Amino acid sequence: MSKKMSRQITRVRHLAGILPAIGLLLGAANIATSATTPYSQDFQGIAVGGSVPGFTPSEIGASSSTWAVVDDGTGNQVYRNTLTGGKGFSTIQFPTLGLGLPANSFEISTVVHGVSLTGAANYNYTAGIAFLSSSTQSSGPSGLYVADLNLSSVSSGANSGRMRLVEWTGTTAVVRPASTQTSQPQVPSFNLSNSYLLDVKGTYDTLGTLTAVFTVTDAAAPGNTMSYTYSDTSPRTGSYFGFYTSMASGGGTMMVDFDNLVVTVPEPSSLALLAMGALFLARWRGRGLR
Repeated sequence: MSKKMSRQITRVRHLAGILPAIGLLLGAANIATSATTPYSQDFQGIAVGGSVPGFTPSEIGASSSTWAVVDDGTGNQVYRNTLTGGKGFSTIQFPTLGLGLPANSFEISTVVHGVSLTGAANYNYTAGIAFLSSSTQSSGPSGLYVADLNLSSVSSGANSGRMRLVEWTGTTAVVRPASTQTSQPQVPSFNLSNSYLLDVKGTYDTLGTLTAVFTVTDAAAPGNTMSYTYSDTSPRTGSYFGFYTSMASGGGTMMVDFDNLVVTVPEPSSLALLAMGALFLARWRGRGLR
C-alpha cells in the first residue's frame, strides 16, 4: 500500500469514525471486481476530450449541451457537462436493473462539483443522478426519476444546496418532497466550490414498492450531509441510469463535473461497506484531499 493511500485511510477513519482498512480496500480499490458492482467509472482511462463508452448524451430544450472527459486542472479526469438553457442527460443502460423486484435493489452514486455558473441570479441550476429511466431521454423527460442538487437558485441564492427527487410519470413532473424550495431538504454549509457525493439507494419490498433514499454529503466535510426518503407503490421500471443537469430554458451557462460513478446491486450485509467505499472514492479522487 502506498504512503498516499495510507494517509487517506487514516484521515477518513478520523473523519468518519470506525472504518476498517479492509472495508475501504474492498469498497474503493477493488470495487470494480465486486460481484455486486455492475459498473464503476473514474474516467481516468479515457482520452481527454473523449466520450464515455456506453453512454448516450442528449439535450432537451437546451441552446447547447456538451459532455466530455476533461482534466479538472489537478491531473484528475472528470466527465464535464457544459449546459446553456434546458436540460442535459448522459445515460447508460443496465438491463438487469429497474424492475420492481427485491432482487433488483440498486445503488447509484457519483461526485458532483460545480465549476462555474453565469446568470445564476435568475435561474435554478441543478445537477444530479437520473435513474430507472425509460430511455436516453432524447426527446423530453418521460418515465424516469432524477435526484439532484440545486447549485444556485433564484435571486439571493438562499436555496442553493436544496435537494429534491423529481419523478416523471409520462411527461408530467412531480417534485418531492415539494415544489416549494423552502420545503426541500438543504445540505448544511453548502458551497458551490465544494465537491458533493450524491447517492441513491433503491430497495423493493415483496409488493414491489420502491423506497429510494437520496443522500448528499460534502466530500471534504462528511458531517455536512442530508438525506431524503421517498416510497413509490408504482415505481418507474426503466433500465437507464446516469447523469442529469438542468436550468430554465433561455438561462445562462452551467459547467459541472461528475466523477467516480458507481452502480451497485447491494447485498443487505454490504450496504454500509459500499457507502463507505463510495465516500472514500469521493475523497481520494475529489478535491477535498489533495
